[in-house]
Amino acid sequence: MKKLLLGKERSAIEDALRMLAEDILKHYILKVGDTLISIAEIEMYYFHKDYYENNVTYKFDKDYYKTEQAFVHPSGFDVRLPLSTEDYYTRFLVRAAKVGLDSETTCGPLNVRKAIDQLGVNLNTATLQLIPQYVETTEKVYFATRKGIGDTATDADKEAMLSAAITNGGTLHIEGKEKYATCELKRRNIHNQEAADELSKEIIGYKVPGIREFY
Repeated sequence: MKKLLLGKERSAIEDALRMLAEDILKHYILKVGDTLISIAEIEMYYFHKDYYENNVTYKFDKDYYKTEQAFVHPSGFDVRLPLSTEDYYTRFLVRAAKVGLDSETTCGPLNVRKAIDQLGVNLNTATLQLIPQYVETTEKVYFATRKGIGDTATDADKEAMLSAAITNGGTLHIEGKEKYATCELKRRNIHNQEAADELSKEIIGYKVPGIREFY
């Protein structure tokens, strides 16, 4: 797993988090107990006690952030990365995934948690591992702003493009995929009609309605 480059600049940390998210989606599979989970969409979060607070909307007990266990909460569950220390942590919320032998992608963090529960896996106690998959892939990862991070979040947190989704067979199989098209246009600063239409079709297969606001 790529090491997160630490620094005080928010933009540098967010760039590093996007690189880390792409690495996770392309090269790792999540194992909870004996159940394998192929992750399709995540949201990245980062906190440093001295200078960077990335939308920490509720308090965390360090005991609940053991690397080898999931942190289960009302909205789903988070995975704490081994890059974390006592001073800072990096984590991600699983928003969409293929659970176990299911060939369909389960969308929504609470639905993913329920799908795991239905297999008889206790997320509160099961051992959690990110297992490297050393396979080259042609699938692409796209980024968007995070969903439902709360009204108390700062504008910078609301605008941070730290949701990440990976294609499967060249297509995104998640809810709200149009958001990824519009956010990528903004992130890449595209204002040309032809280029905007081309990128939109690449990401979701068609032109997003109202996409003219970008050019």
